Amino acid sequence: MADPNPRNIKINIKTNINQVLKEFQDIRSRDLPRQYGFALNDTARSLMRILNARTSKFFHKPIFAFTKQAFGYVRSTSKQKTINQKKAWVGVKGAYGVPANAEGPKKEIAFNKAASDRAKALFELQIYGGQRQATDGSNYLVKPSGHTKEVGGMTAAGGLDKRKWLPSVTNNKAQYFSGIPKGGAQGENFRGLWERYADNTRIRMVAKYDKTANYQPLFPYDEILNTNYGKIITANWRKQLSFLRRKSKRPKYS
Repeated sequence: MADPNPRNIKINIKTNINQVLKEFQDIRSRDLPRQYGFALNDTARSLMRILNARTSKFFHKPIFAFTKQAFGYVRSTSKQKTINQKKAWVGVKGAYGVPANAEGPKKEIAFNKAASDRAKALFELQIYGGQRQATDGSNYLVKPSGHTKEVGGMTAAGGLDKRKWLPSVTNNKAQYFSGIPKGGAQGENFRGLWERYADNTRIRMVAKYDKTANYQPLFPYDEILNTNYGKIITANWRKQLSFLRRKSKRPKYS
């Protein structure tokens, strides 16, 4: 039977304060930076996937193995000891230290150097705008004309087929020629790749030659990141803090 007189009850608690302080010091100096790094890595991975997915909205028929896999991310590392030192970021694969392939169980498509260079050049123009010039040693860029699709010169993704169609027609000197036709309208607007009709009395431009191509900003890279970063890092950091709370040892009393 319990003692009805509470004055006879004594409770004596001894706390190992040094052990408690050590545990909190470990949490502050080791566990918090580590878990924050995990939150940053999860956030960078999510932002990478959002950027790759959004290419479908802003590009016409983006190629899965290229345009839709162009972004990667850099993870924070264990060498970054404090929260202030922890860094992770996203970007085009091969640019600003972003590896050409992603890490983790769901590996993204790896890029070789040529693919990385093409992706960097593409998104530099699509994000910031600018002017492109020929870089293959020629003086002209080859662009689709009003007849390119009609003659089978476009890819399934909607771009000029420079790998198969263009080499095949430029090598067919009997049916095609390059330059400005003689005897008709003159000027740079008429410079291109021309096809002779079977009757050899008519021609049509199947690809256009231009010295430059101008681009307006199309892909809202900064806006996508600014819209999504805050809510994603907050959710990931809360998840890591919740993990720490479950993991941390309770103070020992004796």
